[in-house]
Amino acid sequence: MQQQKSRRTPLERTLWVVLSYLLVGWLWITFSDAQAYKDALLVLVTGLVLFVLIYRQLSTEHTLLSLHADQREEILQLNQFRESIIERANAWIDVLDTEGRVVLWNRSAEKISGYRRDEVINSDEIWRLLYPDEKLRNEIYANVLEILRDKGEVAGYETRIRSKQGKERLISWNSRSLHGAADESVGSISIGQDITDIRVAENLIRRRDRQLMTLMDNLPGMAYRGLYDDNWTMKFVSSGCEKLTGYQPDELVDNRVISWASLIRGEASDRLMGDVESAIGNAEPFSFEYPIERKDGQQLWVWERGRSVVDDDEEFILEGIIIDITDKKRLEDELSEMATRDGASGLR
Repeated sequence: MQQQKSRRTPLERTLWVVLSYLLVGWLWITFSDAQAYKDALLVLVTGLVLFVLIYRQLSTEHTLLSLHADQREEILQLNQFRESIIERANAWIDVLDTEGRVVLWNRSAEKISGYRRDEVINSDEIWRLLYPDEKLRNEIYANVLEILRDKGEVAGYETRIRSKQGKERLISWNSRSLHGAADESVGSISIGQDITDIRVAENLIRRRDRQLMTLMDNLPGMAYRGLYDDNWTMKFVSSGCEKLTGYQPDELVDNRVISWASLIRGEASDRLMGDVESAIGNAEPFSFEYPIERKDGQQLWVWERGRSVVDDDEEFILEGIIIDITDKKRLEDELSEMATRDGASGLR
């Protein structure tokens, strides 16, 4: 495609018109019976006046055309910005004028609210639609008016709207006033994030956490999560820790008062370390029995069942449960002693 020729400048156009006029004047003088010098002077003077008038007019026209072209370019860029940023944003974006009427309503606003742009634009009816409860609507609208009067802004302000489909959605808002050329408030812009599903997930996690804590608190022993190191450093222990060891959970966590390894009696610690290492190597759970000493000096026998997992830092973490089996060990010892005594005496 051939490149379009650029327009002539106002000076070039003016010179072309005036030179054409002078050429016609010269021809008129040449073929007329009038006095040549007077006619030539008249033609030159009128040519000069014509030059000034035409050049001024064409300069003004050129300025207006340039301004119009700049405005069209700005509008084009604004539309491109709106299409690429505002319309494609995942967040609800709307703009209100000083009367609370909607002047911008992007696609996400349509998707979340269910109301099309042509249903809400240049109207304040959206407040009644989104907030059918009058008390809540008045409270929210009062905050909007404060922003429109340039008396504040909000961040993380949560409201519950009712969509066109009748579903409730929880929206987190960030909103502030917009300023014109004289720095006066000309409206407000709001960005809303639909956090309904996030809140549902958070509530579900909290409910599961409560259920898990209730389960662990009622376990017949102590649940733990700890590091695979020489101290058996605990990162978490359940509330059953106190009943089992006599220590508060936070006294064992991160070895603040005492380490779990310090509670293990005899040579069991080295044996346990070898068994855990073997279980980790084979990707198997581990279980064993060993004696510990409580805070009050009483010795207990415990049974531990656990497994290793790898955390985000690619370190081995041990998770499991430890149960008091002292009564079981005592019963086993009594039965063993009875069997030995009966075997020696021959009694049945």
